[in-house]
Amino acid sequence: MAEIDRLVAANQKIHAIKLYRDHTGVGLKEAKDRIEHWSASTTAPHQAPVSHAAAARSALPAVGLTPSTVRASLPASTASEIDALVAGGAAIAAIKLLRQHTGLGLKESKDLIDTWGTGGR
Repeated sequence: MAEIDRLVAANQKIHAIKLYRDHTGVGLKEAKDRIEHWSASTTAPHQAPVSHAAAARSALPAVGLTPSTVRASLPASTASEIDALVAGGAAIAAIKLLRQHTGLGLKESKDLIDTWGTGGR
């Protein structure tokens, strides 16, 4: 975190955001929000709001994400809505909804939606 302090102090926010994401695994928006509230005088960011998506993401396993593990972490109504979107061929809307509720990145979400109907096989 000292390196992030140094980058923030040098006004190298893009590099600080990348480093923060690498260390924490959070999405781009949350990392950007955290770095924008970062104080070089502390070893942690000021209290930036934590999204519900970040909380949902932390409930997901870090590796081995499959449609079934993600579906199990979602509210039943959200999982059903994603099922309907996928079945109706609305992959983009399904990806957006999945990202909104999990905080996953675009690539992770797209990969999951691409295999959603197959159960991840």
